[in-house]
Amino acid sequence: MCGNNHDHDHDHDHDHSHDHVHTDHCCSLGEDYERNLAEQRALSLTRRRVLQTMGASTLLIAGGAINAGTAFANTASRSEYSPQGSDNFDGFFYLSGDHHIHTRYSPDAKYHIERQVAEANYHGLDWMAITDHGNVTHNKIGVDLTYPDLLQARKDFPNTLVFVGLEQNIPGGEHGTVMLVPSAKEHDQIKTFEALYDANIVESTEVKAVEGLKYLDTFDPKPIFFANHPARRGLDSPHEIRNWKAAAPDVAYGFEGAPGHQAAGLIRDQSGKLVAYRGFYGNKPEVGAWPGYPLESYFTYGGFDWMTAIVGGLWDSLLGDGLRWWITANSDSHKYFNDLQDIDSTTFATQGYVTEIDHYFQQPVYGDFRPGEYSRTYVVTKQRSYADVIAGMKAGQVFVVTGDLIDRLKFTATSAKTKATVNIGGTLIAKHGDDITVTIKVRVPSGDNWHNQRPTVDHIDLIAGLVNHPSKTGGLDTFANPSTKIARTFKAREVEDHEEAGGLVLSMTHTFRKVEQDFYIRLRGTNNEYRTKNPRMDPDLRGTTGKPQDPWGDLWFYSNPIFVQVQP
Repeated sequence: MCGNNHDHDHDHDHDHSHDHVHTDHCCSLGEDYERNLAEQRALSLTRRRVLQTMGASTLLIAGGAINAGTAFANTASRSEYSPQGSDNFDGFFYLSGDHHIHTRYSPDAKYHIERQVAEANYHGLDWMAITDHGNVTHNKIGVDLTYPDLLQARKDFPNTLVFVGLEQNIPGGEHGTVMLVPSAKEHDQIKTFEALYDANIVESTEVKAVEGLKYLDTFDPKPIFFANHPARRGLDSPHEIRNWKAAAPDVAYGFEGAPGHQAAGLIRDQSGKLVAYRGFYGNKPEVGAWPGYPLESYFTYGGFDWMTAIVGGLWDSLLGDGLRWWITANSDSHKYFNDLQDIDSTTFATQGYVTEIDHYFQQPVYGDFRPGEYSRTYVVTKQRSYADVIAGMKAGQVFVVTGDLIDRLKFTATSAKTKATVNIGGTLIAKHGDDITVTIKVRVPSGDNWHNQRPTVDHIDLIAGLVNHPSKTGGLDTFANPSTKIARTFKAREVEDHEEAGGLVLSMTHTFRKVEQDFYIRLRGTNNEYRTKNPRMDPDLRGTTGKPQDPWGDLWFYSNPIFVQVQP
């Protein structure tokens, strides 16, 4: 959830009317914790076996400031690098991460930074950003408390790149991740930016949001900004998004394609009735919502935000304007779905962080997976470093995955006339009348995901749209690109495949003949067998959209686009 002092749309910090039911999900480990660590060090177990031995990853670290040491930091080698000489994924790092994670320094979150980093490391993430909510108390107390904890976590978990970040309350809009390249100035930069441009501290106007992005553009090195859960409350209008990009094109780079809180779709009451929606969507327009959005925009589609999921929708209108506007996926992790222990949020006002209390719910009331447990943003890079993650995100060398449906993607476009080839996020210069061949390779991992299942890809859609600048004729609030279509659907069982060490590789090609106009191409794939233009709307709890869908049974990947620029 993304509540803070400014929000009132979702308050999932439920009352204490439930009976106290103690479970194995959450406990203070004390001496048992230290004894387990010693045993695991002696056994040199892998990350997965360490946590299985302890019972569950929820037993990693108690909520307090426990130093995890190196027990979970170096227990298994990373497999994110595809070696040179591979015909499939030659010489790239595939660095998966999460740019939207909260800790006890948010008024509606729970865990110590060390806990969140340990979970990310255990679940195989290569990078992550700590993005606690902006507000007066966080700026006055929380930033100063957070930073030494973050520095310690960097030391304890060298396998995981830990970024300083903030979930900004965007003036005039919703929430956004601000993520900094590490430097000696990062603490002061994030604190000053929050004080000057967070809507919980200053006036909430669209002009102020633009000023804030221009301020970020003065940083060296330049940070990156993504809008979070953009359609959830209807606050981020199409013109605001375009204005953000125009104000700081080297800082503002996209929005969440798949929001966090995906486990919210699993929450049921004691009678078994669903009580929440994936992402905590399922809202209605509120005060300040842009009136042009239809009611269906407030729902997710296969767990993806309406702005991304609708073919020819708002994301495609931005790409049709030629904007380099990318999508991400993340956990928005506040409190884990199967963690039944409550928190005392009143301590945040005076101490700058929340504390856990000895109270337990009877059933899950929170909606979050752990970092890396369900959603991943993959950045394809040539090196493994903080700077390369940011550079790869800015270049659009990104694809997003839920449920570990795939763990590799090679997506290229090649000109028949010039023989030039570009990768995901790139721009191919083609000649008028050229043939453009698209090559797609995906790898379905050989191991189980975190739901103890090995997903299979049913089909992959190749989507194409014209760069026809729809906002020039329809205005800055245009949110459609009718030229965007599914150019081809590849049925996985009908394409070339072969097994390699890491999994099953699916290979596909498609050629666009005699191209005449600028266009872009992008991909999506799913484990679902239904093949329609748009994913199904995730269930309306009133029963108007059919049978509820378990997030683990409804998995997707989306790629960012390749642009093709056609010259005479």
